[in-house]
Amino acid sequence: MADEGRTELIKKWQIKGMDRCGEGFARFYGKDDTIYFGSFSLAPMAVGGIDKGHPRGEYFLCTEGRFVLILHHADKEKEYLEVEAGDAIFVPKNVDHQLINDSDKKMQATFTILL
Repeated sequence: MADEGRTELIKKWQIKGMDRCGEGFARFYGKDDTIYFGSFSLAPMAVGGIDKGHPRGEYFLCTEGRFVLILHHADKEKEYLEVEAGDAIFVPKNVDHQLINDSDKKMQATFTILL
């Protein structure tokens, strides 16, 4: 990501990497010492892979469509949260999680992983 005091525009064709995650796609735009920033998309009725969580947590902002976020807590209890366009959600540190698009429309979200 940009150095302190310098603005950096990252065009959609300049992404730093892309990974398949279940039936979804994660696009990575950049990182610095504190965050890792990207986006995640799922086609209608698609299921993302299980993300093993992060040492300081992760934010999601749903920018299009909707998804169900499944939190896989350490005690094996699962929590299901419905997230719609415009909603933001924080996944606590070291909590496994998974996104599912249970609608007939594409979903898109940005994510920020705290480093």
